[in-house]
Amino acid sequence: MKKYIIVGVVAIVLIGLCFTNAPYQLLTSRTIEHVLIKDKQVTTETDKKTGKVVSTYLIFTDHGVYRNDDALWHIKYNSSDVYGMLDKGGYYNVTIYGWRIPILSWYPNIVKVTKGEK
Repeated sequence: MKKYIIVGVVAIVLIGLCFTNAPYQLLTSRTIEHVLIKDKQVTTETDKKTGKVVSTYLIFTDHGVYRNDDALWHIKYNSSDVYGMLDKGGYYNVTIYGWRIPILSWYPNIVKVTKGEK
């Protein structure tokens, strides 16, 4: 009986994960080395329903444009700190997840940054 309960709980958790963006975040994660930071920009948008102002950090590089948002499944809650540490003209190794989908204005999200070499 105890075995069936454990299997049931595991099944519920796995099915629950399918309804989150965890598979997207974890399965598309990759590291890119020697990324040159060309520019940075903060965009703000006001949610029409709640009136809350939402900021997005965009990072322009020689490997494309990335966003820098918090990411639950990567346990990243320091987007402002990461944005502040990135220097224009600096080289970094970045771990990202996601794809660039222009029609939806989606950008890969930076989840980890380490100082790189030129």
